[in-house]
Amino acid sequence: MSQSARADDTDLRAVNNRLDRLERSVNDLQQQSYGGGSSSSGGSAPAGGGSASSADTQARLNDIEEQMRSLTGRIDELSHKIDQTAQDLQSYKADTDLRFKDVQGGAGAAPAPAAGAPAAAGGAPMPLKPGATAGASAPAAAAPAAPTVTLPNGTPQVQYDFAIDLLKRGQFPQARDALKQFLVEHPKDPLAGNAQYWLGETYYVQGQYKDAADSFLKGYTTYSKSSKAPDSLLKLGMTLSQLGQKDAACATFGQLKEQFPNASPAVVARNKQERQKAHCS
Repeated sequence: MSQSARADDTDLRAVNNRLDRLERSVNDLQQQSYGGGSSSSGGSAPAGGGSASSADTQARLNDIEEQMRSLTGRIDELSHKIDQTAQDLQSYKADTDLRFKDVQGGAGAAPAPAAGAPAAAGGAPMPLKPGATAGASAPAAAAPAAPTVTLPNGTPQVQYDFAIDLLKRGQFPQARDALKQFLVEHPKDPLAGNAQYWLGETYYVQGQYKDAADSFLKGYTTYSKSSKAPDSLLKLGMTLSQLGQKDAACATFGQLKEQFPNASPAVVARNKQERQKAHCS
């Protein structure tokens, strides 16, 4: 559980404890009120005293009830925050699982061909807002220069594995540099589609959504026969959503459903989830 979620949970327990104390106070006051009424009926209380005591007790009860209503509202608010945090954590876990499932399971394996055309309906690239491109948003702050790495000598598989190992270790700038070199040296290799997808991920995971969108779009259009083409299309939609291009994102999610009906269950499920999150019609 995150630090924020733990704090909310602690706050919720404190509010519940306070609410319990107030409920006990209400019970005590009610017992006093009933006891006072019994004494006055027996004539032992001074004239008018019972009425004053009853009014004071009622005022205290009203004050406590107001506090209880406030605390009940606070409990509802905290419960909602805790539930939302749990959902956010689940969503993050699903995103991470999808992003690294091939890396953790041996992403170096050569991909199997997947059916699919490179263009959207009508033969045009995926739709964006009029006059916009995947990278047409306001310029982001320039990222620091990536450390230079050199691919090792060896087969394309060896060089691809080298880049993926950097990615697995979270060395995203270095992995990005290695993947770019791989794509320059082996643009037609069966692993090129995978490399293009993971290049997009190095941008996405660091919030560089313009460059991520360009990379995922290229992964879908240039390497449409790659097994990572459905993943590239899914992440393109997610990236467009991050860039605030809702219509383009929804069109991309719809294209994935039509273009790759036999995509992996993980991709299909995530595509449905992201469509709902983007409030696509």
